[in-house]
Parts: sequence; C-alpha cells; structure tokens
Amino acid sequence: MVIVATFLLIILLTVNTSCQCPSNCTCSVTDVTCCTSCFAEYYLDGCVCSPCPLNCNSCSVGYNCTICSDGYYHNGVDCTSCPSSLTNCLTCDNATSCAICNNGSYLNGNNCSFCSWNLLNCISCNTSDSC
Repeated sequence: MVIVATFLLIILLTVNTSCQCPSNCTCSVTDVTCCTSCFAEYYLDGCVCSPCPLNCNSCSVGYNCTICSDGYYHNGVDCTSCPSSLTNCLTCDNATSCAICNNGSYLNGNNCSFCSWNLLNCISCNTSDSC
C-alpha cells in the first residue's frame, strides 16, 4: 500500500512539474490543460482565460470590464483615458475627477496638486506642506 501511494505521488509530482498550463492562468491539479483562475487582464471562460478589453485590468465573462487600468475610467461602456487636464492623476473616477494622484502630488478636491518643494524625500503628501 505504501509503495502504491509513493508511486502515485511520484506520478502526480511528475505531471505537475511538466504542466503545460498557459502563461495567463493557474491550472487545475486534476487537468493541467484547464485553467481554474486567470491573471490580471484575463477572465475565465470555461476552461480557458480570454483577454479583457483594451485598457481593462479586470473583467467578467462577456467581455465586461469591471476595473480599468491605471489612467483610465469606466464610462459605462468601456475604459476611457483620463483626460490630460487632470494633471498628475494616476486614476480618475470620471472625466473631471481624479481619484488617486501620482507620487509627489496630493488630492485637492477633484484635482491633484504638487507637494511643496521643501518636503525633501517625501513620496506622498496629504497637503502641500504635510508629508
């Protein structure tokens, strides 16, 4: 019984190390060709991972984007680039409102403002003069 269990374990380990799992997912232990979860920018469609729409970080079956990539917002249909008028904006909520600012800037209402130049080595500030 121990010999059979050891033999089966060796076979299982051999199968797992030679997994031909696609690079965009993690595979099932019982079926190395079947994805069980997908990496960012892909969604699980049966046993395969299909790509999300352009500029989409997370989506569901049917090609529906749920989370847009940084620098984009969901306009109700797809992901649209944050406008250049939102300076220093990493992620925006819509065309007129920034949600997260780039390093060296802070959220001031709906826009991003620079941290004060005298805040040396400050990566993220809460106001213009507070690191």
